[in-house]
Amino acid sequence: LRRDRSRGPQMALMGALIFIFSLLPIPVPISGTCPHPCGTPMASVVIGPAVSALMGGIALLFQALFFAHGGITTWGANVVSMAVVGSFAVRNSVFDVGMMLGFGVLAYVLRKCGFESGPIVLGLLLGPIIEPALITSLTLAQARGSWLEVFFLRPFSALFIVLSVWSLVRGLRGWKLAQQAAAAAEA
Repeated sequence: LRRDRSRGPQMALMGALIFIFSLLPIPVPISGTCPHPCGTPMASVVIGPAVSALMGGIALLFQALFFAHGGITTWGANVVSMAVVGSFAVRNSVFDVGMMLGFGVLAYVLRKCGFESGPIVLGLLLGPIIEPALITSLTLAQARGSWLEVFFLRPFSALFIVLSVWSLVRGLRGWKLAQQAAAAAEA
């Protein structure tokens, strides 16, 4: 929110949605259930799972203190069952919640070590998509007898290799300039 003030109203509306949905057990006519646990997953799609879990925890705290929904003694269990699990259980898998906790710890450690999380997330998301194409390309290269032809002489692969090298050189140049600026600032 400090970086992007325009998200404030959106986050406030999602917090209100979580609060209202978890406060009022309104029956849904067709399915026969209630939308009670649906606020955090819907907010998770719009504002992200971490912020949604935080908003869910705050909404559940207000409900425990002011509306006697289980009292303060059940607040921790409600936060885990509705805010955290509701935000992260996209595939209804307990394994996903464990993965969320593990990747949360990993992200914290990597951020403390100075790594950005964007490229790591991009690699984790695109890896399963790119892997079958890589296996197909390697099979074609083995059948043709030349991996040079498959990976370097095709127009698209040559373009991506050039862009990758350019990106690497530009990143290293920027890192070197930052190191020189830091050394000049210390002197």
